[in-house]
Amino acid sequence: GVDVREHLGGAGAGPALAPPSVPSERVLLTVHTSGSTGASRHAHKTAGQLLGEARALVRTFELEGAGGPVLATVPAHHIYGLLFGVLVPLAAGRPMIDAAPLHAETVAAVARQHRAEVLVSTPAHLRGLELLEPGALPSVTRLFSSGAALPHATAAMLARHLGLATTEILGSTETGGIAWRVSAGEGPAERWRPLPGVEVTADADGRMLLARSAFLPPLASLPHLCDDRIELAEDGTFAHLGRVDDVVKVGGKRLSLGDLRRRMLELAGVEDVGVLAEPAADGRGVIVRAAVVAPTREVSDLRAALLDHFDPTVLPRRIVRVERLPREATGKLPRAALAELLSSSPALDLERGALQRPAADRAVLGARIPHNLRDLEGHFPRDPVLPGVSQLTRLVLPGARAAWPELGALQEIQRLKFRARVGPGDELELHLLRAAPKRVRFEVRKGGKACTSGALLFAG
Repeated sequence: GVDVREHLGGAGAGPALAPPSVPSERVLLTVHTSGSTGASRHAHKTAGQLLGEARALVRTFELEGAGGPVLATVPAHHIYGLLFGVLVPLAAGRPMIDAAPLHAETVAAVARQHRAEVLVSTPAHLRGLELLEPGALPSVTRLFSSGAALPHATAAMLARHLGLATTEILGSTETGGIAWRVSAGEGPAERWRPLPGVEVTADADGRMLLARSAFLPPLASLPHLCDDRIELAEDGTFAHLGRVDDVVKVGGKRLSLGDLRRRMLELAGVEDVGVLAEPAADGRGVIVRAAVVAPTREVSDLRAALLDHFDPTVLPRRIVRVERLPREATGKLPRAALAELLSSSPALDLERGALQRPAADRAVLGARIPHNLRDLEGHFPRDPVLPGVSQLTRLVLPGARAAWPELGALQEIQRLKFRARVGPGDELELHLLRAAPKRVRFEVRKGGKACTSGALLFAG
């Protein structure tokens, strides 16, 4: 191993030049991508990349000198946390705080205890600082954010709440740092400015190319093709338009997943959002699903609000309301974890209303239709409806068996009528009458009025 403290002194060295005792091409460590956009990949990092980038960041953001400590909420096993939480403080001659607090109150307590001057974090962590009282971080004078685009509302909150603008860093595990901008939540977002030693261009399709970069692997071919779409200006600055795989076709219409995510985060009461696009089962197009942390909002309200910005065809087939998203300590949301969360489907809550037996031949069950029930997918984007077959197989039949376990196999459904819609959030009562040993009449009621009725004939 290499003790980097022996080699990071001397701010005059140029970017990507490792100290004399450490060959520039020497691999210091191997890091792995988070898997937030697909399968995790590994990347080797040389002394020239890591130590050179640390020096470049110190010079760019004028962090050198006897400044206050650096507090990172991002662990050092993440490349962003390693650079800004360890190597940058060493290169700048600043103390680093040996902690990676996540929750707002803990961040504030650690910052006050050590009089942290620089806070290194992610959008997911910074959003939580809204819980703090104004003045809770009196010693912090610099904020850095990376890992995802900082929402406009979060930048405005930080400027209003803490009186600080946030410096955003754009980069990746494979490329190292690419560009930076300052976000304060006022007016349109600033354009990205390439870091010193980095030259950004674009191909004919608007895909980002790195014409040169001091932080790429030594043998990387140039120009280096990135997975980002940009709009390049004549002065070399650019607007980031999302990832190449961010634009999908849903029902023949183009949708930017980043735009959908951003619009959902802007809705009142929405605290966090994860969006996933996967190939449809029939191989035609994709299906978009979303998980949202919104304790005070109903899914139907969120859908209605999104219709102001999107065609109903491209709205998520399924929106799951959850308590929290399975984010890593870095704030990243692994694609596999989001897919697993979205693949789960709750059963109908038949325990909501205890089984009532007003008579031996009668039973009443209560049920509530969850907003994230998979049976609602595709029925329909503007006005979700629980299909009749789902009412029968997930509510009526289980209810009859709960009331009379001795019933045999279902043989026939008779006199079936659908009188009113059943949708997400509906509170229902299932009324059952055992009209004969093998026959059960049923009625699904909402607000005292019948929605669905019929009879079930069993084998006995």
